[in-house]
Amino acid sequence: MKRLLSILILCGCAGSFVDHTAFNAGGTPECIATCTTPVPGAGPLCIGSNCTYECQGGRLKCADGCCDVTALSAGTSHTCAVVAGEARCWGANDKGQLGQAGVLKSYSPVQPSGITGTVTAIAAGWTHTCAIADAQVWCWGDDTDGQLGDRPSGAGSFSSTPRKISSLTEVHKIATGGGHTCAATATQLFCWGRNDSGQIGDGTSSGPRVVPTAVSGVSGPVRAVALGESHTCALTSSGVSCWGANDRGQLGNTTASPSLLRSSCR
Repeated sequence: MKRLLSILILCGCAGSFVDHTAFNAGGTPECIATCTTPVPGAGPLCIGSNCTYECQGGRLKCADGCCDVTALSAGTSHTCAVVAGEARCWGANDKGQLGQAGVLKSYSPVQPSGITGTVTAIAAGWTHTCAIADAQVWCWGDDTDGQLGDRPSGAGSFSSTPRKISSLTEVHKIATGGGHTCAATATQLFCWGRNDSGQIGDGTSSGPRVVPTAVSGVSGPVRAVALGESHTCALTSSGVSCWGANDRGQLGNTTASPSLLRSSCR
């Protein structure tokens, strides 16, 4: 009896080359029974009757199938990555921060629409996102405080479509904060968006800056830039400088006083 049972099990499995352990997102039995994938490093995936694939090992979908992630950034409720020179985002989309119209959220990575050029860097803010493609800046999502940087006439509500900031070229660093954005060229640091605590760094704290604004006192190559909710820090050959809100000592200058201009950390 045991010998007969073993033969039956062997016959039931013989000739089946389909990986039935693959993730199934509500696929039909017919799809599950026949779904295979020729994509290296991927597993078959059934969504209804549609046979597609799911990348494995931490890789994301790209034009060549599955590719390694080269840059990653997380916002409040969304995440973005750079994959094979393209942007991918997932999570909340209530302000268009995924760069795709018509959806409130996405549980899997989607490609923001309309970006041209090779994406090399990406930054996810609270509810907006910016990326560098061919040394130019593209932004999308929440624009309540002008953090998308392309509306000289004033801030908008939000944009689900990535928009290029034509006034900026040769950009090599990008960073996003709560409601502001900064980008660095070879010779200058620019910031735009919310400025209620002086986080833009132009010596004021009155109203948002809706277009890229040069940061006072920061010049030369910017090695790194990082943004918090209401403060900004940059690393240059002169060291670390911070400006903006300082109620919790986030400027690192041994005081709790805000700074509208750069304040070197001690």
